[in-house]
Amino acid sequence: MHMTLSKDQLEEQLAQQLLHREGELPARWRLPEVAEAVLTVIQTETPNVLGDCHDREAELLVVGRDMLGALALISGTLAVHRISIIEADIHTVKVSYTVPGVRTVLARPPFRKPRQRTDRLLVDFFRVKLPPAEQPELLVQTVAREIQDILARGQEARGELQDRLIERFSEVIRAQPPPEKKLYPVRLRIDNEQSPNATLLEIESTDTLGFVFEFSNALSLLNFNIVRVEIRTEGNAIRDRFWITTAHGEKVTDPAALADLRFAAVVIKQFTHLLPTAPNPTQALRQFSELARDVLRWSDWKDRIRDLSSDQVLRTLARVLGASEFLWEDFLRLQHESLFPLLTDQPQLERSIGRDELERALRQAVSGTSDWAERVARFNRVKDREMFRIDLRHLTERIGFEQFGFELTELAEAVVRVALDLAVEWVRTHDGIEDVPPLAVFGLGKLGGRELGFASDIELFLCYDDRRIPAERQGEVQRIADDVVRALLKIIQARREGIFEVDLRLRPYGRQGPLVPSLSLCDRYYRPGGGAVQLERLALVKLRPIGGSSDLVQAMGSVRDRFVYSGAPVDYANIRDLRARQVAELTESGRLNAKYSPGGLVDIEYFVQARQIEAGAQDTEVRVTNTLEALHRLERRGWVPSEWAAQLSENYRFLRRLIDALRVVRGNAKDLHLPEPTDPEYRYLASRLGYPDAEALEQAIGDVFQWTSHIWERAMC
Repeated sequence: MHMTLSKDQLEEQLAQQLLHREGELPARWRLPEVAEAVLTVIQTETPNVLGDCHDREAELLVVGRDMLGALALISGTLAVHRISIIEADIHTVKVSYTVPGVRTVLARPPFRKPRQRTDRLLVDFFRVKLPPAEQPELLVQTVAREIQDILARGQEARGELQDRLIERFSEVIRAQPPPEKKLYPVRLRIDNEQSPNATLLEIESTDTLGFVFEFSNALSLLNFNIVRVEIRTEGNAIRDRFWITTAHGEKVTDPAALADLRFAAVVIKQFTHLLPTAPNPTQALRQFSELARDVLRWSDWKDRIRDLSSDQVLRTLARVLGASEFLWEDFLRLQHESLFPLLTDQPQLERSIGRDELERALRQAVSGTSDWAERVARFNRVKDREMFRIDLRHLTERIGFEQFGFELTELAEAVVRVALDLAVEWVRTHDGIEDVPPLAVFGLGKLGGRELGFASDIELFLCYDDRRIPAERQGEVQRIADDVVRALLKIIQARREGIFEVDLRLRPYGRQGPLVPSLSLCDRYYRPGGGAVQLERLALVKLRPIGGSSDLVQAMGSVRDRFVYSGAPVDYANIRDLRARQVAELTESGRLNAKYSPGGLVDIEYFVQARQIEAGAQDTEVRVTNTLEALHRLERRGWVPSEWAAQLSENYRFLRRLIDALRVVRGNAKDLHLPEPTDPEYRYLASRLGYPDAEALEQAIGDVFQWTSHIWERAMC
């Protein structure tokens, strides 16, 4: 670019703006070198990064086009290379010059007049401490090149660059032995008097790797522009001064914006420091930034900010927001009034609440109004709140996956019991039917086994007692029983498909049969030749009563035992054919499905259930519904070799944790295909499961699937 601006003129402009006398500039960088770097940027549109290394310290001069968040990107690059900032002076300068006129046939007259142009440039000086390295000069060159590339990509790529730096920063922090866990206080003073054009922030805190990155990143997330910075580190203390403006270049004077500013300084900075504890750091920070903006719009934002300042609360959020997007989108964001307090109520997160207490809370919630729609809404708010609380307990590692499954099951049982009573009440009061037949409700699948997980549905089996109903009333009573279940399905509302969604498919004749079979129908269906198939025999191993008529529960239990534990041989060939169909129909070619691929979870579940059927005909001790408990009893009583039981238990736990990790991030129970090992999602999955990297997780998955896929050959031996 041709211009009418000499180097001497440029030096004069820069001297007025850099607010330094010649002797106060870093030893290596004088105005002539700075002016040369600025001229290079103006003439070539290329950022200029110069570095000078001596001993274990270095000085950097960074010049480029000004952009929002530039300091966060530059300081983040230093942090990921474990380079500490000792001192820094960061400026935004305006360089004015004249662009000469040019000859063009389109202009009238043919010469375009010279025009005045002003560019906004960043001019940053850094004095840094280098980590132990064999070639510090090479490190400085590498960092200079990376910063130059970042500035060259410009504003459009800021989000992508920021996400990648957060990932790299988290990897560096995780690798530090031991990782820094303590949150140090940040003292902040805001001054709107000292500068006519910008708001001054004075900060004092304890120096940690990446402090400037964390703080400047927090400011950029809330769209504050940093126009000048002075960074001074003395021992372990930092005393920094940030001059900032709004995104429009104005001082921050609006009270709401000043609140945002304090929030950024005190809370988002601290949250960024905790990102290495999050399975997916970029997702955690993105969702936390959205939460921060939402909090500042709430009427009680001052109290909320105070709540969020807690070390424990921020750690909880880092784990939750970095593990699951759907928990944020479907729970925290939409139900903040009822669910946000759970994040800050640490004693509640420490408690394990039993079914009876949960049931009382649900009944109390629906007792205060006669409006049916409001009762259903209150019922589901309590259900969602308690589900979210249990999810938080697991995500923050207060409980393991077995206790997690037990607590979710306790909640599901309370929900079903109260919902069934409400459904009966609805039929009686709104349909005017007093003579509702006795009903019993059972859990199947994960509910029956007390093994619910993230995004689990609720597999139910209901029946009604028709033993004392005259033949002429059978059709009428069937319709009443079905109406009760239709009401129950409307009461238990799932926020997403598969999350506490009621599943009634495992009933006699499936969708072709009544919603609620009678006891007599069940008795006929589950007899030899009655229509029940091998898969249903396996499934009914996990039938467990939840509520209803105790007499009916006992009668249905006898029907189940006669069918499941009859002593008839297990058709292993049929199970293997079933598995082959599941693999063909429920898995995608070339992709591994944690549940249905050969060696997946259902192989273990079917194997254990088959062994229970064989042994349970003569040994009632193995007639339990929980998979791990069943394995333990089968091994203890000699029905499964000890080495098999140990390996199956270990593989089962691994696959359950793997499936839960997939469900929590995807928010549904449907897609259990693993991402490709090269996909970033695979790396996040490894982090959620506690593996150091994707390669370690891939090896563990391969070992589990290989061993489990041969289970049916072992069973036939």
